[in-house]
Amino acid sequence: DGVWDSDESCDDGNVNEDDTCTSTCAPGPEPTQPSYGKIVITELMVNPDRVSDPTGEWIEVQNRTKVAMDLSNCQLRDKGTDIVDLGAEGTLILPAEGTLVFGFEKKPDLNGGAPVALAYTTLLLDNSFDEVTLRCGDNLIDEVAYTPLFGPLEQGHSLSLDGGTVDADANDSAAAWCNAQVAFGAGDFGTPGVPNPPCPERDRKSTRLNSSHSSVS
Repeated sequence: DGVWDSDESCDDGNVNEDDTCTSTCAPGPEPTQPSYGKIVITELMVNPDRVSDPTGEWIEVQNRTKVAMDLSNCQLRDKGTDIVDLGAEGTLILPAEGTLVFGFEKKPDLNGGAPVALAYTTLLLDNSFDEVTLRCGDNLIDEVAYTPLFGPLEQGHSLSLDGGTVDADANDSAAAWCNAQVAFGAGDFGTPGVPNPPCPERDRKSTRLNSSHSSVS
């Protein structure tokens, strides 16, 4: 399945020779511990349409480096009490330049078609305002605090970070996000488990936000 579990010596889901498993299924380089910005939160399905909410909710992260990352000591959380321990089921490896999806339901036929690597029941995504934070140990890796300006939020469409803006600082801005326009699975829109395409709305939204800031100043 491409996820290196604790009882496996190797598990390859791609042909990347720099991750924890080579194409010949021989162990590759040892994964490293993440630091700030090495992993980026890239996509959020906060309000699914084709399946119930929160069953169809999910969070996608992407490894920006050419080295596999060990997420076993990491947590997804909000600024309240919702916490997901990413090492709850054993060793969890994010492949070099790869993506992982975390969600409320692991089975694709129940969650709308998302390839969820780890399921949780302890984090709920609000449909309008919320935060998603990735921490590993005491270190902040990435954080997104979304509002209706990030889409604007539309049911059945994930919040998708512009494919050319995979950066832990840039994704703080609403102008870097848009509603996903690619259908997947049961018919909602998003690209869970693969790199995001460019945002078609990005330039128009940036102009609108800049104009709004200018009028205030």
